[in-house]
Amino acid sequence: MTLQRYQCKKCHHIFQSRIPFTNGEASHTKKFQAYILDLLRLGLTISAVARHLRINWHVVKDIHKAHLHKHYRNPNLKGLRYIGIDEFAVHKGQIYETIVVDHETGRIVYVGNGRSKETLAKFWRRVKRLKVKIEVVSSDLSAAFISSVGQNAPHTIHVYDKLHIVQLVAQAMDKTRRSVYKQTTDME
Repeated sequence: MTLQRYQCKKCHHIFQSRIPFTNGEASHTKKFQAYILDLLRLGLTISAVARHLRINWHVVKDIHKAHLHKHYRNPNLKGLRYIGIDEFAVHKGQIYETIVVDHETGRIVYVGNGRSKETLAKFWRRVKRLKVKIEVVSSDLSAAFISSVGQNAPHTIHVYDKLHIVQLVAQAMDKTRRSVYKQTTDME
């Protein structure tokens, strides 16, 4: 298909005529995008779809990202009562993102860049603006999460991750054991 290209005489920007069955600047059709999304819904990974269609991984990733952004950018918070806050690593632990999940439905209700208190600020502003009554928050023992919940939802019940509590107890017991051992060996 031959496309008509134009160049602005003032800024020299080059652009082309719009094709109705494509999405903006995309070099593929809406049906092709739908096919890629169907393959992802079937459980194929982004890499598997790219290999299957013999296209660049970034093309599949960009289509998926645009779809998620369009359909899930502002999820409905109505009836949200029990949430879980956690972080996950992106790029092998160098970059982190924070996720908030509705414990009743399993829906992801927020994803933010980073794992600081500021990362959750946008989520809490939206909760306050929509007058959402959160009753219980679960998280790990991250100081940022504890501070964020304490500052923005002080009347909620904050439940901590069992794994981290057990680790703290084990560390305290180990410290006590070493101290007692040192005292008994010093006495001899």
